[in-house]
Amino acid sequence: MATLLLDNVPDNLLNALEKLAALEHLPVAEKTVQLLQQTVGQSPSIGRAVSAESWETELRTWAASHKTLPSVADDDRESIYAGRGE
Repeated sequence: MATLLLDNVPDNLLNALEKLAALEHLPVAEKTVQLLQQTVGQSPSIGRAVSAESWETELRTWAASHKTLPSVADDDRESIYAGRGE
């Protein structure tokens, strides 16, 4: 395994990384590797052809990885344009 040096990381970013690692009771190096794996894993491969089913699975996995909000957005067209003369 290669050695990862965090010499050029801005202090505020390094502090945030240390706090994130501490919250998960992980060493900073391990949390950094996890974040790199997530980032590289989510990056689309250039020139990679995928089936529609595979693309849909990846999209749904990505969407499910986000936190759900405690409320639902009121995106009903009538409520958006209410009182605007329509």
